[in-house]
Amino acid sequence: MIKIIKEKYPDKKIIGLTATPTRYLDHERNMNEELFLGKAVSTLTLGDAILQGLLQPPTYVNTGNSCIEYIEYLKNKLNRKFVYQEDMIMYQKLLDTATKKIEEHIALRSNMDIELPRENGKYIVFCNRISDIETNKQIIEKRFKDIKLSFYEVHSNQEREKNERNLADFRENNESSSFIFVVDSLNEGIHIDNIDGIFLLRKTKSPIIYFQQLGRLLSYSTKQKKLVVWDMVDNIKNHSVIYKLYQDVIDKTKKLLIEDPENADKYNQIISNFKIVDNYTGIMTQINMIEEQIDKIPEEELIKIRVSRFINILCDQYKTKSTLPKKIQIEQLFKANEDLYKYYKHITLEQFIKIKNVSEKKK
Repeated sequence: MIKIIKEKYPDKKIIGLTATPTRYLDHERNMNEELFLGKAVSTLTLGDAILQGLLQPPTYVNTGNSCIEYIEYLKNKLNRKFVYQEDMIMYQKLLDTATKKIEEHIALRSNMDIELPRENGKYIVFCNRISDIETNKQIIEKRFKDIKLSFYEVHSNQEREKNERNLADFRENNESSSFIFVVDSLNEGIHIDNIDGIFLLRKTKSPIIYFQQLGRLLSYSTKQKKLVVWDMVDNIKNHSVIYKLYQDVIDKTKKLLIEDPENADKYNQIISNFKIVDNYTGIMTQINMIEEQIDKIPEEELIKIRVSRFINILCDQYKTKSTLPKKIQIEQLFKANEDLYKYYKHITLEQFIKIKNVSEKKK
C-alpha cells in the first residue's frame, strides 16, 4: 500500500499507527523499521510507562504446576523404553521422589505466593476451554475458602445479553472478591478498570495472546494498585517477554537512581514492587537431570535388558516360580511371547539354550 501511494502521490505524507510494532509470530519483525525506516514520532515502551508511573509493575508468580504433568510424561516415556516394570524400578523411585518434592514445594509456595492483594478485589481467570470452567472454579474455591467469593462467566456458550449482564455485575460488585472466568474473551477490545490480578489457566504459545492477557492487568486504571499475575500453567516457559520487561525496568531504574537521585524513593519502590517468583525453573532442572539419565541408555542396552527380562519371565512361567497374581502373570506371559517373536534375533545362544532346557523339562 505504501508503494502504491508513493508512486501515485509522491508528495503525500504517510503516518502509521500501532500499539504493537513488533510481530511476535513472524520472527519478531519490527514493522516500524521495515515500513518507516525506524522513524517514530512517539514511542513509549512498557518499561518506560512503568518508570513514568503510568503503569504499575506486577508481581508475577509462576506456580510450577506443570512440573507434575512433565513427571507423568517421563513415566510414560519409561513405560515405552523399558516395558517391564521390574527394569524401571530405579527410575520410578527417582520420579516418585521428585513428584513428592514438587508437590510439597508447590503446596508450601502456594501458601506464601497466592495471596489476594486486597479485600473485595477483581480478578480475571483465563481458561483453556468452557468445559474447564467448573474445575477452575473449584481450584479458586479451594484456595480461598475463607473469603467471600463471587463468580461470573463470559464465553460463547452463553447468550450475548447474559455475557453483558455478567460483565456489568462483575464491574459493579464491591461486596466480595470477584472472579470472572473467560474463554477466548476479554483478550482485547473490552477493557475492565481496576483489575487486581489475573489467573493464567489457559496454556498458550502465542506471544500475542500472552501479551494481551497481561495487558488486561497492566492498565492506567490500576497504576496505584498492587498487581499480581498467577501463572498456573507455566506459560512463562514459552515466553521471555516478562523477563525482558523486568530486566529493562531494573536496568533503567538503576540508571535513574544515579541520574535523578531526588526521586530515588519512587524508583526503589518500583524495584520493590516488580517481582518474578519462578517456581518452575529450579524444579525442572532436577527433572531434566532424571530425563538425561533415562535418555543416556543406548537402544542396544535397552534391547538387551528387554530380552533378558522376557527370557526370565518365560523361564519362571515354565518353572511355575512366579509369585505374581495370576492376572499379571498372564499379561506378562503374553507380552513376553510377543517379544520372543519380535526380538528373537537378539537372543544369545546361552539364552536360547536356557529357555529350551526349561521348556523341555516342563514337557
